[in-house]
Amino acid sequence: MMLLTPDFEACATALVLQRDGMIASTRAILRLDAAMWAGGEVPREDVVRATWRAARDVSAARLRTDDVAFDQARHQLDRALAAYWARRARTTPLQQSPLQVIDPGDRA
Repeated sequence: MMLLTPDFEACATALVLQRDGMIASTRAILRLDAAMWAGGEVPREDVVRATWRAARDVSAARLRTDDVAFDQARHQLDRALAAYWARRARTTPLQQSPLQVIDPGDRA
């Protein structure tokens, strides 16, 4: 499984968690853009690539000062990150836990 860089993960997650408008998010967008391009080549794996593309669209919308495109791109980044983090969580090994008695199946 290909991973995003830790800086990209942090910047993208911070941007979608802060629900500020485009102008108020400018510093977060700049950090995300720097982290995105510092990571090297465009990822090829679907979930990672979708996250990278959404981040690129966020930056492009800010560059054009297009509020509607920014909101749409941030929503796409939110959805792509949700899929990315869900996939990362599924790769985390389970330890013995009393919760497994309650729900032994993986219903995620």
